[in-house]
Amino acid sequence: PSNLVRLLGLQDAPRSTLRHESIGQRLGTLLSEIGLSVQSKEREAVHLETLGAHWQSERDSLSGVDVNEEMLAMLRYQQAYQSVARFVSSVSDTVEILLELAR
Repeated sequence: PSNLVRLLGLQDAPRSTLRHESIGQRLGTLLSEIGLSVQSKEREAVHLETLGAHWQSERDSLSGVDVNEEMLAMLRYQQAYQSVARFVSSVSDTVEILLELAR
């Protein structure tokens, strides 16, 4: 037999160095093991994300700080500040006009 025929025969022959599997069988086994490992790690990642979200929520509830509520309060203060700034500006303009009229 030619080298090509012997080489092709190697891929289907069980090998003691490959746990008595052929190259194709060993490759299939490795791919299955890798697939199972990936699935396991994906499930673990989802579990850890859920656990992290849970503990974040617990921490926030214990600290008594709700980021959304704090943001709303900050927006209210900002709007109040802007309103007062407009009022002060209007009063200043009015006083300036009155002073000019008094001259």
